[in-house]
Amino acid sequence: MTELRKGDKVSVTGTVKYTPDKGERVFVTIEGAHTELWAAQSAVKLVQSAFEVGDRVGWGQPMLTGEIIAINNEHAWIDYGGGNYCTRTFGSIERLPELEAAPDETLALANAHLDGYPVEPRTAAGSLD
Repeated sequence: MTELRKGDKVSVTGTVKYTPDKGERVFVTIEGAHTELWAAQSAVKLVQSAFEVGDRVGWGQPMLTGEIIAINNEHAWIDYGGGNYCTRTFGSIERLPELEAAPDETLALANAHLDGYPVEPRTAAGSLD
């Protein structure tokens, strides 16, 4: 490793503990030290995202998307629909923004093609309850 000297720009590995003002600054615990500090988010580079069960994630080209349903160490078990599941390492997936609920008007437009087709509630053998 090159010897460091005054004026060199360096990066330090840490873990984000707080993000109180969404985009302005972060509170970071520095690895290998008993130090915590506030830093401008612009001075911080993401090394690896933290994932939780329920997160929407994407991977691959073209991008596949799914929802994390379990985590073990740095592996996520992902449900990507249609009865399909896979296990991916944290380094191979990216966290996607949460989906926003569609307004009632949007749902009405999306379901307009169903007008005139009766939809009956399921009962007895057809029940999903």
